[in-house]
Amino acid sequence: MTRRILVTGGSGFIGTNVVAALLARGDAVINLDNMAPRNPAQLPQFREVDICDVAALALAVDDFAPDRIIHLAARTDLLGTSIDDYAANTLGTAALLAVLADRPQIGRVLFASSMLVCRLGYQPRSPTDYAPGTPYGASKVACENLVRAADPGRRRIILFRPTSIWGPWFAEPYRDFFDAVVGGWYIHPGGASTRRSYGYVDNAVAQILALLDAPAAALGDELYHLADYQPVDIGHWADVIATASSRKPPRRIPALAADMAALAGDALKLLGWQHPPVTRFRLANMRTNAVLETGPMQNLCPVLPVGLFDGVDRTIAWMRERHD
Repeated sequence: MTRRILVTGGSGFIGTNVVAALLARGDAVINLDNMAPRNPAQLPQFREVDICDVAALALAVDDFAPDRIIHLAARTDLLGTSIDDYAANTLGTAALLAVLADRPQIGRVLFASSMLVCRLGYQPRSPTDYAPGTPYGASKVACENLVRAADPGRRRIILFRPTSIWGPWFAEPYRDFFDAVVGGWYIHPGGASTRRSYGYVDNAVAQILALLDAPAAALGDELYHLADYQPVDIGHWADVIATASSRKPPRRIPALAADMAALAGDALKLLGWQHPPVTRFRLANMRTNAVLETGPMQNLCPVLPVGLFDGVDRTIAWMRERHD
């Protein structure tokens, strides 16, 4: 069945892959974003719209007349120092909810939140158990609260939380990780065996489409985490990337040496290097286990299309094709 799908933030990493998947299955698609698409082939689907501008957003929605909406537009970096730096997230959510309130003909809307509504390593006990550790995470908590107030039963508006998603069209931080391993200068802290919920982007897209297409009776107020169902050990992942790019496995260094390198990275950042190989923040992340519950998502999308090795191969091939 062909649908008319409106995607906000379709020029971003996940959005680029979502738009491609929707087009591939024959849906009519429009991408509302304030930036041009990463993939130039998607320019015909692009319309420049400020998601926080209610009037402009309403005009675009009425002009396209979507059946369903996937809301991905957001500021997602971790560089902000307060929740006010992420006003685009809350204002954009509020604007879309205002538009939806007067348009009941739009059957289902997916809202992208983030796993960072809880700090890394925290296991939420319920969909409203929040523990953000960053201003970005706090902004996503505020967005979820706006959605819950607008649709308490979670029947029309479905929240989902991407975890650590990687793959073609990605940027930092995982593009930086791939670049470091492929470049041969990634060093893994010895003794760190950290298991994390990561997700290859084609698998995340398959999960989004499952949420888009599932019968209403199958959906509710669940913790829909987008992640591969098998957690990944970071050191093993680095080895797989190195092998796929014909590199030797990354070196392991003692924990104390890793701590010293992280201190040096912090100093280099203060001196102006935007992305040093390691900082205390990144090292702490690398040492933190963060395996999230994926049962509700797995019930809707039992089989994911791409395994770890295949995903790494596809990502390396994409990087080589782009020569960057």
